Amino acid sequence: MKKLTLLTIVLMLVCSTMMAQSDHEPGYQTHDRFFLSMSLGPAWMSINDDITNGPYNNMKMTGVGGIIDFKVGYALNESFILHGDVISVSSGKVDIVADGTTLGTIEGDNSVGMIMFGGGVTNYFMPNNFFVSGTAGIGSFNITTGESTSSTERGLGLLLKAGKEWWISSRWGMGVSATFNYTHVNNEADGMQEALSGIAFGVSLNATFN
Repeated sequence: MKKLTLLTIVLMLVCSTMMAQSDHEPGYQTHDRFFLSMSLGPAWMSINDDITNGPYNNMKMTGVGGIIDFKVGYALNESFILHGDVISVSSGKVDIVADGTTLGTIEGDNSVGMIMFGGGVTNYFMPNNFFVSGTAGIGSFNITTGESTSSTERGLGLLLKAGKEWWISSRWGMGVSATFNYTHVNNEADGMQEALSGIAFGVSLNATFN
Protein backbone atom coordinates (compact mmCIF):
# COMPACT_ATOMS: atom_id res chain seq x y z
CA MET A 1 0.00 0.00 0.00
CA LYS A 2 1.28 3.42 -0.96
CA LYS A 3 2.34 5.53 2.03
CA LEU A 4 1.37 9.20 2.27
CA THR A 5 3.20 11.90 4.17
CA LEU A 6 1.36 13.96 6.77
CA LEU A 7 1.79 17.06 4.59
CA THR A 8 0.13 15.30 1.66
CA ILE A 9 -2.83 14.24 3.81
CA VAL A 10 -3.28 17.78 5.19
CA LEU A 11 -3.19 19.28 1.70
CA MET A 12 -5.75 16.76 0.50
CA LEU A 13 -8.08 17.63 3.39
CA VAL A 14 -7.72 21.37 2.77
CA CYS A 15 -8.49 20.95 -0.91
CA SER A 16 -11.53 18.79 -0.24
CA THR A 17 -12.84 21.33 2.30
CA MET A 18 -12.43 24.19 -0.17
CA MET A 19 -14.21 22.18 -2.86
CA ALA A 20 -17.08 21.40 -0.48
CA GLN A 21 -17.44 25.06 0.40
CA SER A 22 -17.50 26.05 -3.24
CA ASP A 23 -20.43 23.65 -3.77
CA HIS A 24 -22.72 25.69 -1.47
CA GLU A 25 -25.42 27.75 -3.10
CA PRO A 26 -24.93 31.53 -3.43
CA GLY A 27 -25.75 33.27 -0.19
CA TYR A 28 -24.79 30.33 2.01
CA GLN A 29 -24.42 31.64 5.59
CA THR A 30 -24.37 35.21 4.29
CA HIS A 31 -26.41 38.24 5.24
CA ASP A 32 -28.11 39.15 1.99
CA ARG A 33 -31.57 39.87 0.58
CA PHE A 34 -34.60 39.29 2.85
CA PHE A 35 -33.96 39.72 6.58
CA LEU A 36 -36.12 38.44 9.45
CA SER A 37 -35.08 38.62 13.09
CA MET A 38 -37.03 37.62 16.19
CA SER A 39 -35.87 37.83 19.79
CA LEU A 40 -37.27 37.59 23.28
CA GLY A 41 -35.96 37.48 26.81
CA PRO A 42 -36.19 38.88 30.33
CA ALA A 43 -35.95 42.62 30.96
CA TRP A 44 -35.88 45.07 33.86
CA MET A 45 -38.12 48.09 33.34
CA SER A 46 -38.37 51.48 35.07
CA ILE A 47 -40.90 54.24 34.28
CA ASN A 48 -40.71 57.76 35.72
CA ASP A 49 -43.86 59.92 35.62
CA ASP A 50 -43.63 63.66 36.43
CA ILE A 51 -47.18 64.89 37.01
CA THR A 52 -48.78 68.34 36.88
CA ASN A 53 -52.23 68.98 38.41
CA GLY A 54 -52.43 65.50 39.82
CA PRO A 55 -52.68 63.93 43.29
CA TYR A 56 -48.90 63.28 43.16
CA ASN A 57 -45.96 65.17 41.72
CA ASN A 58 -43.93 62.12 40.78
CA MET A 59 -44.55 58.43 40.36
CA LYS A 60 -42.03 55.65 39.70
CA MET A 61 -42.88 52.16 38.46
CA THR A 62 -40.30 49.35 38.34
CA GLY A 63 -40.56 45.67 37.54
CA VAL A 64 -39.05 42.64 35.84
CA GLY A 65 -40.79 41.32 32.75
CA GLY A 66 -39.97 40.50 29.15
CA ILE A 67 -38.94 42.15 25.89
CA ILE A 68 -39.96 41.05 22.38
CA ASP A 69 -38.23 42.41 19.26
CA PHE A 70 -39.45 41.66 15.72
CA LYS A 71 -37.57 42.98 12.66
CA VAL A 72 -38.23 42.64 8.91
CA GLY A 73 -35.95 44.18 6.32
CA TYR A 74 -33.42 43.84 3.52
CA ALA A 75 -29.64 43.48 3.48
CA LEU A 76 -27.93 46.10 1.32
CA ASN A 77 -24.70 44.09 1.57
CA GLU A 78 -23.27 41.30 3.72
CA SER A 79 -22.92 43.60 6.72
CA PHE A 80 -25.53 46.39 6.52
CA ILE A 81 -29.29 45.83 6.88
CA LEU A 82 -32.29 48.18 6.90
CA HIS A 83 -35.44 47.03 8.70
CA GLY A 84 -38.78 47.92 10.24
CA ASP A 85 -39.30 47.03 13.89
CA VAL A 86 -41.93 46.24 16.50
CA ILE A 87 -40.64 46.21 20.10
CA SER A 88 -42.67 45.45 23.21
CA VAL A 89 -41.59 45.54 26.87
CA SER A 90 -44.00 44.56 29.63
CA SER A 91 -44.09 43.47 33.25
CA GLY A 92 -46.88 41.68 35.11
CA LYS A 93 -45.52 42.72 38.50
CA VAL A 94 -44.71 46.43 38.97
CA ASP A 95 -43.86 48.22 42.21
CA ILE A 96 -45.22 51.77 42.48
CA VAL A 97 -43.68 54.62 44.49
CA ALA A 98 -45.37 58.06 44.55
CA ASP A 99 -43.58 61.09 46.03
CA GLY A 100 -41.27 58.74 47.91
CA THR A 101 -44.06 56.63 49.41
CA THR A 102 -44.65 53.01 48.36
CA LEU A 103 -48.22 52.62 47.12
CA GLY A 104 -48.18 48.93 46.31
CA THR A 105 -47.70 46.46 43.48
CA ILE A 106 -49.57 45.95 40.20
CA GLU A 107 -49.82 42.21 39.53
CA GLY A 108 -52.23 39.39 38.76
CA ASP A 109 -54.07 39.98 35.48
CA ASN A 110 -52.60 43.49 35.25
CA SER A 111 -49.45 44.65 33.50
CA VAL A 112 -47.54 47.81 32.56
CA GLY A 113 -45.45 48.13 29.44
CA MET A 114 -43.98 50.08 26.54
CA ILE A 115 -44.50 49.45 22.84
CA MET A 116 -42.64 50.92 19.89
CA PHE A 117 -42.94 50.94 16.08
CA GLY A 118 -39.96 52.18 14.11
CA GLY A 119 -37.19 51.67 11.61
CA GLY A 120 -33.54 50.94 12.10
CA VAL A 121 -30.25 49.54 10.91
CA THR A 122 -28.19 46.49 11.87
CA ASN A 123 -24.50 46.07 11.10
CA TYR A 124 -22.78 42.69 11.27
CA PHE A 125 -19.03 42.40 11.78
CA MET A 126 -18.07 39.45 9.62
CA PRO A 127 -16.91 36.76 9.69
CA ASN A 128 -17.42 36.59 13.47
CA ASN A 129 -21.14 37.48 13.15
CA PHE A 130 -21.11 40.06 15.94
CA PHE A 131 -23.73 42.76 15.41
CA VAL A 132 -24.95 46.14 16.63
CA SER A 133 -28.41 47.49 15.94
CA GLY A 134 -30.25 50.77 16.44
CA THR A 135 -33.92 51.66 16.01
CA ALA A 136 -35.83 54.94 16.31
CA GLY A 137 -39.56 55.34 16.12
CA ILE A 138 -42.85 56.07 17.86
CA GLY A 139 -43.39 54.72 21.36
CA SER A 140 -46.15 54.73 23.96
CA PHE A 141 -46.94 53.30 27.40
CA ASN A 142 -49.82 50.96 28.11
CA ILE A 143 -51.59 49.49 31.11
CA THR A 144 -53.58 46.27 30.88
CA THR A 145 -56.24 45.48 33.48
CA GLY A 146 -57.92 42.16 32.80
CA GLU A 147 -59.00 42.24 29.15
CA SER A 148 -58.86 46.04 28.84
CA THR A 149 -55.77 47.97 27.67
CA SER A 150 -55.27 51.74 27.95
CA SER A 151 -52.49 53.63 26.15
CA THR A 152 -50.88 57.03 26.49
CA GLU A 153 -50.22 59.44 23.68
CA ARG A 154 -47.25 58.65 21.43
CA GLY A 155 -43.73 59.96 21.70
CA LEU A 156 -40.10 59.09 21.03
CA GLY A 157 -38.92 55.49 21.15
CA LEU A 158 -35.34 54.17 20.87
CA LEU A 159 -33.77 50.72 20.96
CA LEU A 160 -30.06 49.81 21.06
CA LYS A 161 -28.96 46.21 20.71
CA ALA A 162 -25.66 44.30 20.47
CA GLY A 163 -24.87 40.61 20.34
CA LYS A 164 -23.51 37.61 18.48
CA GLU A 165 -25.07 34.88 16.35
CA TRP A 166 -23.95 31.43 15.20
CA TRP A 167 -25.07 29.83 11.94
CA ILE A 168 -27.15 26.69 12.49
CA SER A 169 -28.06 26.18 8.81
CA SER A 170 -27.46 27.83 5.44
CA ARG A 171 -29.90 30.65 6.26
CA TRP A 172 -30.74 30.53 9.97
CA GLY A 173 -28.65 31.97 12.80
CA MET A 174 -29.17 31.74 16.55
CA GLY A 175 -27.59 34.00 19.15
CA VAL A 176 -27.79 36.20 22.20
CA SER A 177 -27.96 39.96 22.64
CA ALA A 178 -28.15 42.76 25.19
CA THR A 179 -30.80 45.45 24.70
CA PHE A 180 -31.55 48.96 25.92
CA ASN A 181 -34.94 50.55 25.30
CA TYR A 182 -35.98 54.18 25.94
CA THR A 183 -39.42 55.78 25.57
CA HIS A 184 -40.48 59.38 26.29
CA VAL A 185 -44.05 60.63 26.06
CA ASN A 186 -45.88 63.84 27.02
CA ASN A 187 -49.39 62.78 27.97
CA GLU A 188 -52.55 64.63 29.00
CA ALA A 189 -55.67 63.07 30.51
CA ASP A 190 -58.35 64.07 33.03
CA GLY A 191 -56.82 67.55 33.41
CA MET A 192 -53.38 66.15 34.32
CA GLN A 193 -50.17 66.59 32.33
CA GLU A 194 -47.55 63.86 32.47
CA ALA A 195 -43.95 63.65 31.30
CA LEU A 196 -43.27 59.92 31.11
CA SER A 197 -39.79 58.44 30.61
CA GLY A 198 -39.17 54.72 30.56
CA ILE A 199 -36.04 52.59 30.23
CA ALA A 200 -35.56 48.84 29.98
CA PHE A 201 -32.47 46.64 30.01
CA GLY A 202 -32.78 43.10 28.66
CA VAL A 203 -30.99 39.95 27.55
CA SER A 204 -32.52 38.16 24.57
CA LEU A 205 -32.26 34.99 22.52
CA ASN A 206 -32.19 35.75 18.77
CA ALA A 207 -33.36 33.77 15.75
CA THR A 208 -32.46 35.33 12.39
CA PHE A 209 -33.25 34.28 8.82
CA ASN A 210 -31.24 35.84 6.00
